[in-house]
Amino acid sequence: KNEKFDVVFCRNVFIYFESYQVEQITKDLTSHLYPDGIFFSGISEPLSGLKLDVNSIGPSAYMLKSASVATPDSKSTATSGSAVVMPNREMQAPEIFKVMCVDDSPSILTLLKKVLTKDQGFEVVATAINGLDAMEKLKTHKVDLITLDIHMPEMDGVTYLQKNFNKSHPPVVIISSASRSDSDVAMKALKFGASDYIEKPALSNLEERGEEIRTKLRSVAQDHNRKPVISSFDKENQKQFLITGPEKKMRVMLASISDLPRMKAFFNEVDKSQPSTIIFFEGHGEILEAIAKEHAKDFKQEVIFLEKLDTKIEPNKIYFADFKTNFKNINTKYATYPCSILAFGSISTHAAKVVADWKNVQLLLEDLGEKGNKSHPLMAYSTDVVPATSFPYMSCRYLSTK
Repeated sequence: KNEKFDVVFCRNVFIYFESYQVEQITKDLTSHLYPDGIFFSGISEPLSGLKLDVNSIGPSAYMLKSASVATPDSKSTATSGSAVVMPNREMQAPEIFKVMCVDDSPSILTLLKKVLTKDQGFEVVATAINGLDAMEKLKTHKVDLITLDIHMPEMDGVTYLQKNFNKSHPPVVIISSASRSDSDVAMKALKFGASDYIEKPALSNLEERGEEIRTKLRSVAQDHNRKPVISSFDKENQKQFLITGPEKKMRVMLASISDLPRMKAFFNEVDKSQPSTIIFFEGHGEILEAIAKEHAKDFKQEVIFLEKLDTKIEPNKIYFADFKTNFKNINTKYATYPCSILAFGSISTHAAKVVADWKNVQLLLEDLGEKGNKSHPLMAYSTDVVPATSFPYMSCRYLSTK
């Protein structure tokens, strides 16, 4: 009866019980854990929102709060509390991503070399001044990622992608400056294979923009080989949750262009009674409106580009918004609303600090693997870490109880 265990598995059981029963069962099972033991539930059986003394440490994995270790500067504002450091597990050195930067501006190439350094997990192994030069450099350099400007002489970035991009080509992130008047050119680059877009850095914003560039490159590199799945059993046993009063609740997504397929899949999973959803993007600048228009037809709900702060936010609608311009204002205006925040991939550290100020929310992080989860700047504030395929179930479940 008093026997202790290092690990307790209870998978695909809680779907048959009510929340109060899950709480009691979990309390009983976790009482048999050693202080640094781990409790596993099913992917579709999150413990977030329940009155339990456990912290999420990964997809459906939990430890007792008494075993958690908070980071020195963390102040938990989400439901779960402190950050957790897994016992007896050494931090691994970050993988070094080899990058080729393509831009006709020597100044931009110099800035990118300052941003993409080995201590940040990157190495610029080649530079090129246009698409033709990039084609030649790829013959002698093996790279993991390519940054590509749009406007270049002899062969611009769009033409390069149209002629060269295929399934075996390294992932490409566009780093350029496109105004609204030529945002269609940036959209063509994305259509022809680029994974993401971010505005060029300058000396005045090098630290902030540099971090955004690194975050996007890491996310694109991880996404290139990541195929999140959910078991057929978990899928079949997920149930719909009725979200009452959606006009007084909110959902927020933190994402990038490369996450759009997963976001579209999200809305294919949920019913029509949904709160307003605001999708925040970092660093896309003037082309965000074009992105919203381009992808609006692929969503079940109406998609609106959120530019003016006085725009009325309505349920069953999706809003594309610039993070830097709108996040703090949305937080201030809707701080009292029950809110589910879903983070696809990773985000920059300076953005994470802003997100962490939104108190009393559900904060779900997409599972990025052991290395990605450890380095995620929102890990200390997360409610749970799960595959993005579980986002619809968990978000709707949370909002249905508020």
